[in-house]
Amino acid sequence: MIDHECYCDHCSAGIYSYTLRDTISGSVRLNLRRSTLYDDELKPSPHPSSRADVQDCSLTRFTELGTYRRYTGESMQYAKQTMNINQEPPIPAAEGAQARLESWLFTAMSFGSLWAAHPFAISRARPTAEGTLMVFLDRKVIGFSEPWDAAQTVLQCLAPVADSEGGFVTGIPGLRVCHRTRSDLEVTLSGTSSSVVLRAASGVSWRDAIEAVEEDFDGANQRLTWHDDGLTDAETSCIDRRIRTQGHIEWLCSGLLRRIGLLHFGTSAYMFSGWTSGPMVKMELTSSSMTSSYHDNFIGSLTDPIWGLPLAVRKVECHCTEEGQQSLSCWIELASVGSYTDRGNILQLRFHCDSTDDRRPLIAKLLEVGADPSWLPQVLPLAERSR
Repeated sequence: MIDHECYCDHCSAGIYSYTLRDTISGSVRLNLRRSTLYDDELKPSPHPSSRADVQDCSLTRFTELGTYRRYTGESMQYAKQTMNINQEPPIPAAEGAQARLESWLFTAMSFGSLWAAHPFAISRARPTAEGTLMVFLDRKVIGFSEPWDAAQTVLQCLAPVADSEGGFVTGIPGLRVCHRTRSDLEVTLSGTSSSVVLRAASGVSWRDAIEAVEEDFDGANQRLTWHDDGLTDAETSCIDRRIRTQGHIEWLCSGLLRRIGLLHFGTSAYMFSGWTSGPMVKMELTSSSMTSSYHDNFIGSLTDPIWGLPLAVRKVECHCTEEGQQSLSCWIELASVGSYTDRGNILQLRFHCDSTDDRRPLIAKLLEVGADPSWLPQVLPLAERSR
């Protein structure tokens, strides 16, 4: 058995003492010191005064880390090294131009229905101490039944493109590339200090992805503007129009991006799509099980007063609670707390059940693009998979 005296990995001492006992060797005492590599990122808390306090602190810390991972998708190792248990809120909100950049990234990446190992090919989101964000991408996505490079697919959604006459065509107006390494691509909005780092999967080169995208658009007689110093007139006009129509939901889309893990860990959906309609965000979640099996829990987590967003249910079109009903589609609208009558700040969730019998081809494709085999039973139940 193991008898631990301190299991608090953010304690001021930074030392873990364990006593291992068995019937053959007797007792062996181990004193382990944690790495100081990330000490500058940690904010030590006072050491617990009693064994009971240690156990309470350890349990609280473990619970907080698990919840943080569930909402952001962050790795447990990184969360243990950096997360401050006393931080409020635990997932800070972006503001100003930072929220705008994150919002436009989220809406661009969520548009369309691609199969991926994670929602919109985003495996995790990492808010930084400086208020910026790092977004981790999958390696592959499935489009038209074939695996595509996720980094290249994301760039095709984000890249600001102008036609031969300078008119804005597609992508995020004002998006600029400010720094690139092999695995990291930092983007910003022109004229602002906003920053999001897109981290590609291991072994994926941003240089190759950028060259492929630029070649595609050059062949279509279109020009990428993400290396321009300033804004084009067409971009300025498009930005002004977006701010007028979607400025009220920037905090909402940014908040969803920072909680991207909740779509993966908090639902039974295997495919997601999203779009905006004026000051409204719409998302469709497709699952293989009845929608009633998870949507209440998901909404409860999304509106959690500590970890979630300041939303409340505004409108429900659902028959799940009616006796004898099995709803294949539920629409639930949430609005900013205190603004139920407003037509803005609305998140419309469309929970859809696909009752296709044979899902073996889909399972094989999800595995091909890196889906976690332990996640598949949740989204594609074993009873379905064994057919």
